[in-house]
Amino acid sequence: MVGAEQRKALEASSTHRQECSDRNACDVELLSVGAFSPLTGFMNKDVYEHNLKEMRLPGSNLLFGLPVVLDTHDPTVKEGSKVLLEYKGQKLGLLEVESKWSPDKALETKLAYGTSSLEHPGVRMVAMERGHHYIGGKLHGFELPKRWANDDIPGIVRYKTYEVLREELNNPRIKWAYLPYSMHMAGPREAIQHMLLRKNYGCTHFIVGRDMAGSKSSITTCESPALACTSMDAKAANLKVRKLSGTDFRKRLRAGEDIPDWFAFK
Repeated sequence: MVGAEQRKALEASSTHRQECSDRNACDVELLSVGAFSPLTGFMNKDVYEHNLKEMRLPGSNLLFGLPVVLDTHDPTVKEGSKVLLEYKGQKLGLLEVESKWSPDKALETKLAYGTSSLEHPGVRMVAMERGHHYIGGKLHGFELPKRWANDDIPGIVRYKTYEVLREELNNPRIKWAYLPYSMHMAGPREAIQHMLLRKNYGCTHFIVGRDMAGSKSSITTCESPALACTSMDAKAANLKVRKLSGTDFRKRLRAGEDIPDWFAFK
C-alpha cells in the first residue's frame, strides 16, 4: 500500500477511471497485500500467455495456477494510460498500463478450465462477464475494498460465522486468515493457486479436498449402493423420504427460515 502523499500524486496523474467488478476488487486486494507475490500488478500479455500454456511465470519458472488479469470495456485506454480503479465509492488503487490486448477467450478457457463449455461457471465468467480487452501493468494499492454481499451467502455472513467458531474453539495454536479470493472453479490449477496464496499468507502445509475447486461438469460419478438408498428403497422399508438441496438451503438462510434438525446442527 502506498502512503498518503504518494497516493495523492498518483490520483492526480490518472488519465482514466474504471469501476471494478467484485472479482476485480478481490484481485486488486490480493495484489496489494502481496498474496499474489511475486506479481506486483495485473499480468501483461506475455506473462498471461506463458502462464496459460505452462502454468508457470516466465523467467523465474515459478509455479502459478491461473492468470491474474484485469478486463476493460473502455476503448480509449491504451499503453501508457494510468487507470484509477474504483469500487462502490472507494478508490482502490492505480494501474500503470503496460500492455493491452484482445485475448483468445476460447483458448484461455480450454487451457485454464479444461473446457470451453458455457456450463462451466469459470468459462461463463470469462465469456460473458469480462470485457473484450485485458490490460496489464504495475498496480499501486490505496486501500482494501469493503464488501457486504458479493456471493450467494454474503461475505460478511461467512466472516462472522468463522469468527463465532474461532471464539468457541479459543485455541491459540490455530491462526485464522480469511482469504478474499474470487473462485474460478478451475480444479487442479486452482488448487495450486490456493496453495500459493496460502503460502504467501504464511502457511507451510495445505490440504487438498476431494474435487478441490471442481465443477460438476468435470467429475464423473459412480453408483455406490452401500452408501445411499433410493426413494424406492425408502418406500419399500416404509420410511419417509426427506430432501433439501444446497440451493434450497441457501434460500432458507437468506430468508431467515428454519433449517430442519435432520439436515444440519442448530
